[in-house]
Amino acid sequence: DMNYESSLPTWLSSTLLMLSGLIAWVIGQHPSLTLPASREGIKGRGRNYWRGLAVIFMLLSLDEMTSIHEKTIEPLRGSLSASGAFYYAWIIPAIALVALFALVYVRFWWRLPARPRVLLVVAAALFLGGAVGMEMVGGKYAEQNGDQTLIYALLAIVEETLEFAGIGVFAYTLLDYLALMNTQSQTAGIVSPRPSTLEPSYGKGADL
Repeated sequence: DMNYESSLPTWLSSTLLMLSGLIAWVIGQHPSLTLPASREGIKGRGRNYWRGLAVIFMLLSLDEMTSIHEKTIEPLRGSLSASGAFYYAWIIPAIALVALFALVYVRFWWRLPARPRVLLVVAAALFLGGAVGMEMVGGKYAEQNGDQTLIYALLAIVEETLEFAGIGVFAYTLLDYLALMNTQSQTAGIVSPRPSTLEPSYGKGADL
């Protein structure tokens, strides 16, 4: 059962989310890895973006294990009169939070190197396609047919698979970013001229 909180896929997803959060925190602790902010000379801001990502993914890891969001479904459904695609009513505030996150992080995302920028879009599309998109499909189906059918189980499998794939791509993106920044740092150290080469020469020709 891939849609049950104590299932193996849920444990794996939670572990990957926590790992991603820890990697993002490590990046945020090292100014040399926060390249995007340095492009505009905004001291410390890039580090805060990475730390923010770390906190978000650690919270997602906690929610994956405890399924806190599902405890809000009934209260929200009643207060918002949610139905159809929004039958699982936690999706409504989730969409608002995703939109807010996008507004806050779009400039940070744009400053990233091309490769991690593209990979993050892929990761987000997979994860949100499962966590929100397939949840909406499953909610609409469950309202009409219940959640104990084979079709609903298949929808849940697709949902969890997309989520897991998105988390995996995100974790890979962070590791790839670390490798890229390390390579660029080493390259910069090799090609940078020594300070002495920037000083004027005072040989015999300079006295002429």
